[in-house]
Amino acid sequence: MIRKSQMALPSTSTITKFAGALLAATVLAAPAQAGVVRFNADYSMPVVHGDTWVESGYQLVFDAYNSDADSNTAVGSIIDGSDPWPCVDMACPIGGDGSYYGAFNDSVVWLSSATQGAQFQLKSIDASFIGAFPDLGTYPALSGLLRMQAFRADNSYEVIDLPLFGPGANGFQFATYDLLEPYASMNFVEIAMFGMVCNASLSCSAFDSNQGQFAIDNIVLAEVPEPASAAIFGLGLMGLVAGARRRKANANVNA
Repeated sequence: MIRKSQMALPSTSTITKFAGALLAATVLAAPAQAGVVRFNADYSMPVVHGDTWVESGYQLVFDAYNSDADSNTAVGSIIDGSDPWPCVDMACPIGGDGSYYGAFNDSVVWLSSATQGAQFQLKSIDASFIGAFPDLGTYPALSGLLRMQAFRADNSYEVIDLPLFGPGANGFQFATYDLLEPYASMNFVEIAMFGMVCNASLSCSAFDSNQGQFAIDNIVLAEVPEPASAAIFGLGLMGLVAGARRRKANANVNA
């Protein structure tokens, strides 16, 4: 896991030629293992600092931002959308797809492959703001941001902000965010996700109010094959091509 000291967590934000060619093409076309994290659960369950969720070959670790947190510190919940209990006195999204994860109290979600060090791509994610108060009239049109700090294998990173809009007449709702290029084709080893809360002036802050809360679901990911695997795949394809040529040559001779 990337150490917290390596995170940029700002407090505020404003809105042979043939063989070579064949191998290169093979690397680009090498299959990626796709997976979707849906947080499928039959009932709501609380989540504390350090808990881990593993699904579809990926893992999420849930952390409190407070360095003094211990294993009893609540950071969120796997929420059954039909169960109102986890969101008593808050404003959670409505109309979700079954269960989802709700991150509470400025907490951080760490996403990585369950295979240590494996690279992956983030394709899309469903997300919503979670309000700290049930009164829907207290939230601005842009209620928050879901900030994702996505680390590469060399510890460099991209910062991706997704806008979390205010509630409709009936409450907050999930939106699907399809990552656009170049981000959807970037390879990462770990992504830190945290919420920022915004005011009517579009000034957004994190880790200073316990109101940086968000819900996530249906995280679509694609695992990037290791170069050695892609090379083996390429050599196999080259063998198939050579075999086809030999069969064609033999057919011409026999004719």
